[in-house]
Amino acid sequence: MSYACTDRVRLLSGLTTDDVNDSYLQEIISYAVERVNADISKRVILERVDYIDDYRANDIDGTNTTFYTRNSWKWALGDLNNSGALDVEDIEVWEYKNDNTRTQLTVSTINSNGEFTLTTAPSATSELKISYTYQPLELTHALVKDACAYLSASMSFTRISPADYNKIQIGRLKFENKGGGGSWGNSTGAAGSLMSKYQDLITKIDYLGFEVAKPGITYLTIDFEKTEMI
Repeated sequence: MSYACTDRVRLLSGLTTDDVNDSYLQEIISYAVERVNADISKRVILERVDYIDDYRANDIDGTNTTFYTRNSWKWALGDLNNSGALDVEDIEVWEYKNDNTRTQLTVSTINSNGEFTLTTAPSATSELKISYTYQPLELTHALVKDACAYLSASMSFTRISPADYNKIQIGRLKFENKGGGGSWGNSTGAAGSLMSKYQDLITKIDYLGFEVAKPGITYLTIDFEKTEMI
């Protein structure tokens, strides 16, 4: 299930089923999930799994199946496949063997803190590389959920009230709103107001990213009261 359900979007925006039915709203949410993920997460491609510390030794010894990302405990794992939830498909694990071949391994469990478990242990002579995304807050955090809900609602209102959008182009047909005032970015009215709320939340999440980057700070120990300073 997406971290921005239809009920949350309707609660924050006042949209009813007469405005947008659940089926269409879910399509909008799916797009919004991709946009939110792109705005708050960073992608890591083929990171080598190696020793981090005594607790996260990442031993490749033929028996160990539990490993950690380099960003574990500092950043939260992101939604690599844009499903709207954290699942085992949100990290790709490749075993590079000493015969110059590689095989994608199956992940059995995954944790938002960056810990993951494989169904089978890689060979002691192999090397592991992983691809994933990471972000300041876990997907289930209220700020992430609300950001997706506000973006979904804003896009819904551009469908309900096209005049809220300053410029719309579909193929060769172009609509431009000449009305002035009250705009945010390239949208006005309810769409603009909701988009502004979305951007405010993205700003807060970005701020938390700077906090996470400080030595000794993790996404689990951030002082969230600081977000009110923005």
